[in-house]
Amino acid sequence: MPRDVDNNIVYVRARVPKDIHLQFKIAALKAGKDMDKIINELILSWLKERGDQLDHY
Repeated sequence: MPRDVDNNIVYVRARVPKDIHLQFKIAALKAGKDMDKIINELILSWLKERGDQLDHY
């Protein structure tokens, strides 16, 4: 069951090796952050580096 009932939210699917997923999950827990939040931050950072970031974020 989806956590968000926001029509502005979409799901992004990515295939990653199990060991990377586990390391990411552990690091997120240690940082006290949700994996979704970190992924959003990483995407926005990458877009900003490229100069492709949307104005409203």
